[in-house]
Amino acid sequence: MDIHELRAKCIPLFRCHSIEDCNALLDIYADFLFKTVQKHQLDDVDTVADAQAKIILQMMLTKILHLKSIIAGINYTSENGVSLKGIIDPTALAVLIRNVYETVGMFNLIYRTTKTSDEKLIIYDLWVHAGLSYR
Repeated sequence: MDIHELRAKCIPLFRCHSIEDCNALLDIYADFLFKTVQKHQLDDVDTVADAQAKIILQMMLTKILHLKSIIAGINYTSENGVSLKGIIDPTALAVLIRNVYETVGMFNLIYRTTKTSDEKLIIYDLWVHAGLSYR
């Protein structure tokens, strides 16, 4: 694959101008998260923080799958037969996207940007004591 083919394949995923593009990107994320969760589900962990990292990845998978569900839309048929098809609630979508964004930010702050185990523990403890943990 040359650079032009790669660009043609990636630009729709980066820009997500259509529901189909969004679904394709969410499929990539869901597939990655599912494989990661499967691969590491039985790994031993030394700390509660590391155990929660595995749970957070599982939660990210379910959030991505819920995003896919929301953008698929919902249908409704009234008693008199009038129907609405493929309704997407932008407020529900925005709330979930914000939640995903915050969860990814928290995960990166605790598990990716820290340089030492002590630094990770301090940031994790601040997160837990601020009442933000998923305990």
